[in-house]
Amino acid sequence: MAMVVAQHIPFSEFLISSGDRSIFPSIWDFLFVTGIRWISVVAVPLFFFISGYLFFLNTTWGKETYFKKLKKRFWTLCIPLVCWGVPFLVVKYLAWRQGVLNYDFFGDYTAFDFVRDAVLGLQDGPFWFIHGLIIACLLSPILFWLIKKFGIIPVLIFCAWNFYWPVPYKYHFGPEVLLFFSFGAYFSIRQIDFTKFFSAIRIPAILLYFVVVAANIVSVKMGVAHHGDSFGRSLFVLSTLATFFVVGSLVTLLLEKLPKIRMPKVLSDSTFFVYAAHQLLLPFWGVFVLNRLSYETPLSVLAAYVGSIIFAIAACVLLSIVVRKFAPWSVRFLTGGR
Repeated sequence: MAMVVAQHIPFSEFLISSGDRSIFPSIWDFLFVTGIRWISVVAVPLFFFISGYLFFLNTTWGKETYFKKLKKRFWTLCIPLVCWGVPFLVVKYLAWRQGVLNYDFFGDYTAFDFVRDAVLGLQDGPFWFIHGLIIACLLSPILFWLIKKFGIIPVLIFCAWNFYWPVPYKYHFGPEVLLFFSFGAYFSIRQIDFTKFFSAIRIPAILLYFVVVAANIVSVKMGVAHHGDSFGRSLFVLSTLATFFVVGSLVTLLLEKLPKIRMPKVLSDSTFFVYAAHQLLLPFWGVFVLNRLSYETPLSVLAAYVGSIIFAIAACVLLSIVVRKFAPWSVRFLTGGR
């Protein structure tokens, strides 16, 4: 969850009170080229991979199974999407009125737009992941047939597609979702132990990671890579893939060395609250804390970044504890029963 929070920290807003605008690019470039930002961004591919694996795990596919799974996902995905979507949009509107959002998001906003965004998860928040996952689940019979018949080939096609797909994509769904969801599904359908796979590729994955880091350093120094052009897009996708394999390999190594390691219950119970609520809190954190501080050194910017992550997680854990204690009946709707 820390990775999800990390990629939503509003870096540029840290410097509103600073006269030295050169601090932000130097910190950003450092975090980007060394791969620290990729580690946060790779949270989404990892979640899609795990979701695809679990969706098809120990499944004899058929119409009854398909609708049974969709019924379960309705409660675990659709209901939380709506329950969190409405307050998220309200908070976003309040943040926009306070000038936290630096673009006219609600300029021509209508009631229909509000309902659409709340239901479909188009509010440009972390819920895009749930919306993409819902579409992937609806497409699961097609993915099952493709993987069952052609093996890894559909996954490789989705991978190649990622290098040519423009960003952003409509309705928060594109080849990135298909790639990592189907990759997880491939291991599940073919009954392959993905922990052995990540263990086997650990060394090549680490080497690829450092090669990509070097390529990003060169691209930043020469100013040749931009996320919007084909080369920048290809380098970004390659960076994401390299980090995905490295993180998967390191997590597997951790589980091998510490098989009995467990997350504290208070944190595991709060995971969905951290995912869903952190962007409800960050706008206010930005207005009342970040924008009132002075940033004179790169270290102060980095401290604000790390401090924001810690604050968001701690606040969401506290919110989870309060809700579970005083309104336990709401947990089923807010977290889908997690």
